[in-house]
Amino acid sequence: MQSSRSVPHSLTRLNDFSSFPFYIYIYFALTQTSKAAAEGFLQLNRMDSSRRRSALPSGFLSFVSLFQVLLIIQVAVSQPSNNELRQRHAEGYCAMYDICGARSDGKVVNCASGSPAVKPDELLSSKIQSLCPTITGNVCCTEAQFDTLRSQVQQAIPFLVGCPACLRNFLNLFCELSCSPNQSLFINVTSVSQVRNNLTVDGIDFYITDDFGEGLYESCKDVKFGTMNTRAMEFIGAGAKNFKEWFAFIGRRAPNNLPGSPYAIQFLPTVPDSSGMKPMNVSTYSCGDVSLGCSCGDCASSPVCSNTAISTSNNGAKCSVRIGSLKAKCVDLALAILYVVLVSVFFGWGLFHQTRKRSRSFRMKPFLDTTDGGQSDSLNRQKAENLPMQRLEDANQISTAVRLSVVQGYMSNFYRKYGLWVARHPTLVLSLSVGMVLLLCLGLVRFKVETRPEKLWVGPGSKAAEEKRFFDSNLSPFYRIEQLILATIPDPLDGKSPSIVTEENIKLLFEIQKKVDGIRGNYSGSRISLTDICMKPMGEDCATQSVIQYFKMDPSYDADDRLDHVNYCFQHYTSAESCMSAFKAPVDPSTVLGGFSGSNYTEASAFIVTYPVDNALDKEGNATQKAVAWEKAFVQLAKDELLPMVQSKNLTFSFSSESSIEEELKRESTADAITILISYLVMFAYISLTLGDTPRLSSFYISSKVLLGLSGVVLVMLSVLGSVGFFSAVGVKSTLIIMEVIPFLVLAVGVDNMCILVHAVKRQPLDLPLEGRISNALVEVGPSITLASLSEVFVFAVGSFIPMPACRVFSMFAALAVLLDFLLQVTAFVSLIVFDFLRAEGRRVDCFPCIKASSTYAESEKGIGGRKPGLLLARASLTPESSYIAKPAASWLDDFLVWVSPEAFGCCRKFTNGSYCPPDDQVSNLIWFYNSVSNFKTGVLIALQPPCCSANDSTCGLSEVCKDCTTCFRHSDLHNDRPSTAQFKEKLPWFLDALPSADCSKGGHGAYTSSVELQGYENGIIKASSFRTYHTPLNKQIDYVNSMRAARQFASRVSDSLKMEIFPYSVFYMFFEQYLDIWKTALINLAIAIGAVFIVCLVITCSLWTSAIIMLVLAMILVDLMGVMAILGIQLNAVSVVNLVMSVGIAVEFCVHITHAFSVSSGNRDERVKEALGTMGASVFSGITLTKLVGVLVLCFSKTEVFVVYYFQMYLALVLLGFLHGLVFLPVVLSMFGPPSRCIKIEKQDERPSVSSQP
Repeated sequence: MQSSRSVPHSLTRLNDFSSFPFYIYIYFALTQTSKAAAEGFLQLNRMDSSRRRSALPSGFLSFVSLFQVLLIIQVAVSQPSNNELRQRHAEGYCAMYDICGARSDGKVVNCASGSPAVKPDELLSSKIQSLCPTITGNVCCTEAQFDTLRSQVQQAIPFLVGCPACLRNFLNLFCELSCSPNQSLFINVTSVSQVRNNLTVDGIDFYITDDFGEGLYESCKDVKFGTMNTRAMEFIGAGAKNFKEWFAFIGRRAPNNLPGSPYAIQFLPTVPDSSGMKPMNVSTYSCGDVSLGCSCGDCASSPVCSNTAISTSNNGAKCSVRIGSLKAKCVDLALAILYVVLVSVFFGWGLFHQTRKRSRSFRMKPFLDTTDGGQSDSLNRQKAENLPMQRLEDANQISTAVRLSVVQGYMSNFYRKYGLWVARHPTLVLSLSVGMVLLLCLGLVRFKVETRPEKLWVGPGSKAAEEKRFFDSNLSPFYRIEQLILATIPDPLDGKSPSIVTEENIKLLFEIQKKVDGIRGNYSGSRISLTDICMKPMGEDCATQSVIQYFKMDPSYDADDRLDHVNYCFQHYTSAESCMSAFKAPVDPSTVLGGFSGSNYTEASAFIVTYPVDNALDKEGNATQKAVAWEKAFVQLAKDELLPMVQSKNLTFSFSSESSIEEELKRESTADAITILISYLVMFAYISLTLGDTPRLSSFYISSKVLLGLSGVVLVMLSVLGSVGFFSAVGVKSTLIIMEVIPFLVLAVGVDNMCILVHAVKRQPLDLPLEGRISNALVEVGPSITLASLSEVFVFAVGSFIPMPACRVFSMFAALAVLLDFLLQVTAFVSLIVFDFLRAEGRRVDCFPCIKASSTYAESEKGIGGRKPGLLLARASLTPESSYIAKPAASWLDDFLVWVSPEAFGCCRKFTNGSYCPPDDQVSNLIWFYNSVSNFKTGVLIALQPPCCSANDSTCGLSEVCKDCTTCFRHSDLHNDRPSTAQFKEKLPWFLDALPSADCSKGGHGAYTSSVELQGYENGIIKASSFRTYHTPLNKQIDYVNSMRAARQFASRVSDSLKMEIFPYSVFYMFFEQYLDIWKTALINLAIAIGAVFIVCLVITCSLWTSAIIMLVLAMILVDLMGVMAILGIQLNAVSVVNLVMSVGIAVEFCVHITHAFSVSSGNRDERVKEALGTMGASVFSGITLTKLVGVLVLCFSKTEVFVVYYFQMYLALVLLGFLHGLVFLPVVLSMFGPPSRCIKIEKQDERPSVSSQP
């Protein structure tokens, strides 16, 4: 047996009318009845109206399918005689007039009367004209009949308001039926009954033309009921497919005690012959009528919709090729073919080149001599003959000289002299360089961290930011949002979450609300409660959005069955007074429930409680600070008390406040302090090993470079602090990325330079004085270090052109930090190298230079042959979590963001569909817009219907119904049923002050108070106005971007059509505006970065060939890195764009040093590649690859997910790709396509003297 549900109280209470001759009755049509249901319904009507809802069996509503609008009209009769009715069918005569009583079940009935139509008084005439403009002169209804008609018509307006043409036709039908002076011409009373000695109508024939019926149905068939996003015909016509089915539904006679008409109404198209009657045939309005235009969602056949439909972006049929069962895009196939061809040509040419080489007979020089630690033959011969070493000179009779470019020649001369000077004055250089950086660090006294999201991710000149400022200043800032989300746990077997709508969970909501009401935030000694800061659109009650609003937020609300009541309110939240919220406005179930499909609210798996809090323009003002103080207490309560309370009920719990993201950013700025510290320690340990010589127990305490490595790390920290101090001094705030990423980045770059400098000094012969070795080392590696550092500085500086503040500021800080690091490397660190080598030569202990080793210590290291750079390679197999959310993995925002969807940031609550649209309004055709639109202009037009205005043009009780009210305007006062500009200006303030009520739900107070800017209204100017709509659910980044793009395209079309500025606004637009042209931004910045590197290389090397090879390798690293991003699912956004730009600078380190060493080496290409790898390969591998690898691996332990995704994964890919391209691919390219050598052979030995120790 089917279960039953209770009949809605707000509907059944209409049965209590006992003195009205006419009303429209909206009720659910029963598709099937049962004995239990019928008995329950009979019991309902015997009970007090306040308890009827709980009287029926719980499954009664399962029989209820649709609303029905029925008309009850008591047929009046002329002087009755012997229960026989004498009718007169002629113009000016009525078929029924006045009220004669009520049926036994309480339904009122009208008198059957054939009396002439009556002339109404002026007030009644005005009332009738306001609602029924086609009724003029005499009428066939009394004032009581018309008051009933008007009050009941108000209930039909929410269903049909989306299409004024449909509503007008609908009203004309019932106006003619109830008040027409020629009523007897198309109504024939077919049967009567006697009630209280009066003849009452028991059945009528209503003669109406098919044209009217067809026109009425066509204008209404597609009208949407916005609050439930379904056809209004489902409610007012039981889903009728044509007008005959609709009329048949209206004309059903309802049994006693059941909703419906008390008599049968038979709609007939033709009248009997010789009856003197004729069918009613009032003109109907088409839904496409311009004067009563409907929105496209309510009238798809409207000419406006079909002629101005926005053409969807169609790029044409995409080309594709089918290969067997595989379908490939033409672009992908072409790229694949091109790749195969290029690879084939590359390897083919290499094979041909190797074949030619094998045909030659030549002696291959060994790459590294393992007997002496890897020293080249020329250096060995040089040492054997005890000759002083000059840069790139052989001890052979035929020596070589390097043909340098102008810039390189200048740099070599500069570094030779500079190296001598630094080696002779290390203390002065160290003091001056460190002192200058410490001076910059003084700016740290003004150090501030920016944590506000809108300041981090939105540029001040962005269009979205300007629109937000305009919206906030001219209308009202979007309210602050505090939210709680309770959800059921999915079943582990089928993954389906059970319904959360239970008595126990509703009781839990009341308990939670009690604790939230008790929150007191502390602000300057004041105790701040929710009522002090919450949004109160209707008076003194907070506009809290919660399921318990259906109980007026009162746990003792008189509801015998809370579950039945809340299920009833889910379906009647706009029409049932018992379901109105405590702040006197409807609460849409879709805003307080989650996890349901369609309108199946009872299946919801989550409760969403939202506390809107007033926002202010001044983010530092008292109002904002009070809200922040309360939000802190709110979050603390949620953590300490609400979370355990909810979890004890086997529910999940998420919560958030408006300041949560900002507080989370502050927490994240220190969340990875341990990780960063470990990164420094690991780097320091590695530097100490790689800078020192091969560990030997007897001499390790002298040959180690722990103090030098630690000093280098301190210099890196000083460069970072100097950069932050400088920008802090000029008023630029720092970010968490700067504090955590730049130290790692600069340290990785700095260690590279340290290794190259130290290894270069070690390569010099020991028979040279120390200043000579320092000078020669700087001449050898100074130009390549300068080239790499300047390239990195320029590349990082390119990132400052990115409009996003966080990324722009990061690029600025990074560029200056790298520049300072470079300057400290060639000044302070060179001085430290001098001190360290003096310490080692003086046999003093590392880290304790005041202690001198015993004389038994003998210097066993002779040049590079006696020492090997220390290498450390740690293998790690790590699988990063697949998360792409910029927040710590341990954050309580995790659960919150799972349940929060973008529509939670929607403007205000919707009521019904807006009927007014611009000429080329195509909102319903945009896939990114929801059908329901709330438009204050629509509200104005509806609010001008009774009982919202009074006859004497004064307000008529904003919170109660005035029985003597009439509409503000008659139809004769309007032009095409639209008010004139003067009329609009006169009544608009009324509308904005009118409180919504059950009789006039379209009052604008609260809902539209902030939708219109009335400043300057007295001068006829409305500076700004807005209407609200909803985006469809947006789940991915591309959804957000496409929705904003579609909204802007739509607004642009409307702006061009109406010749006024119109723009869409939503709170998330600011943060996703950057993605509208992110590819363009990325390509431009990457092109500039690579171009900057190319120009720097070209200026320094004066070799187009060398610069082109470097640019080629950089481009390949970038392409491969973007391919890795696609594989790992790393989206292209501002952070990843900055990483790509930075990767150009870091990748320079892998290419420049080896390419420079190759260009200044002698011999054929293969010999030069071996020499370049022998001299610079070890430094690049140990100083760049392993250093960055160690630092990157530490980031995988970061608690901040953004670092794991955008830095660990991307930097690890960059290091590996840089290593493969710089130490594998680049040498192959140089051996095959390398530029000619800059070394020239000289027949006579150069007599240049060795470097003297004298100044």
